[in-house]
Amino acid sequence: MRHRPRGQRGCVEWFTAVAAHELGARGITADTVSPGFTDTGLLRAVNSEDTLRKAAQSSPFGRLDDPADVADVIAFLTGPDSRWVSDRNIHVNGGVTRLAGP
Repeated sequence: MRHRPRGQRGCVEWFTAVAAHELGARGITADTVSPGFTDTGLLRAVNSEDTLRKAAQSSPFGRLDDPADVADVIAFLTGPDSRWVSDRNIHVNGGVTRLAGP
């Protein structure tokens, strides 16, 4: 499976932290969303069925992420209920991050 390099992810998280700090005084929050293995046409096009099965099994829920799982988190972050959430990286991956190795 293809993963973003950790360095690239770290840069996005650092940019988000700076944005949250700089924009917070204006009431603007900044967060990132890190989806897991989201069941999309692209994911299916570049991975074998065996790889997709293993990805699904890596989640405690035993399935790939649904695009709606990710969309729901983004909808929350862009709505008024998240007004006090800032400088966070939210993993939308069914718990895979905590189980995966370095």
